[in-house]
Amino acid sequence: MRLAKVFAISVPAGIIALAMVAVVVEGWTRFTWDPLKGTPGFFLSDPVRIQRLAPGYSGWFAGVPVQINQLELRDNREYRLAKDPRTFRILFLGDSVTFGHGSVYEHSYPYLLEQRLRAWRADVDWQVWNAAVPGYNTSQELAHLLEVGPAFQPDLVVVDVRELFEWDEGHIDGALHLPMGEALARQDLVPAGRPKAVLCAGGLRSSTVISALSRAGLTDFYNVIGGMTAWQKGGYSTVKR
Repeated sequence: MRLAKVFAISVPAGIIALAMVAVVVEGWTRFTWDPLKGTPGFFLSDPVRIQRLAPGYSGWFAGVPVQINQLELRDNREYRLAKDPRTFRILFLGDSVTFGHGSVYEHSYPYLLEQRLRAWRADVDWQVWNAAVPGYNTSQELAHLLEVGPAFQPDLVVVDVRELFEWDEGHIDGALHLPMGEALARQDLVPAGRPKAVLCAGGLRSSTVISALSRAGLTDFYNVIGGMTAWQKGGYSTVKR
């Protein structure tokens, strides 16, 4: 009987105490939280890519406001997967550089490219999709492309055929790495049915790879004359790994 009275008093008291602790912790967290350092929920776990962006996220990341649309793109606009006849869709994959780490959306280079393209050809429905994920490496980017490529139907894919040491010294973020000596053996990685801009250091090796893949039955290749040398001389960004 006495034990029952002890339980009758101690159990409710313990529950009240825990509730008070939770209230104190919640209050302290809200009081000290700095949203500029980030808002929870930006990343979701992924069994293949380890982590992915949370669709519909709206908050702060790396000190700037960030919006992720339902297609997991850094964009405050929503898109249909179906394309109109005048749509030209460019898909950017990559890491923090392409995402625009610490920069507002209007300063990220995929957005700036879209504005330049629209100024050049206003009759085209340019869609430059920023699917970059901060912290990604090349294998994660490839897994990302294989996952979303068929549904997103990009109209342009960048293929870099230089050697690994050249790639590590600097490459276009989001490009598909397909070294010249491995191109034929790994041709299944080359997306079919859409344009592919192929580059090397200057244009010779990319021309050779295009010839080899064309003989294997693949199409829609464009050789980037000047290659990475011209890209870097133009002051365009690269990433290193």
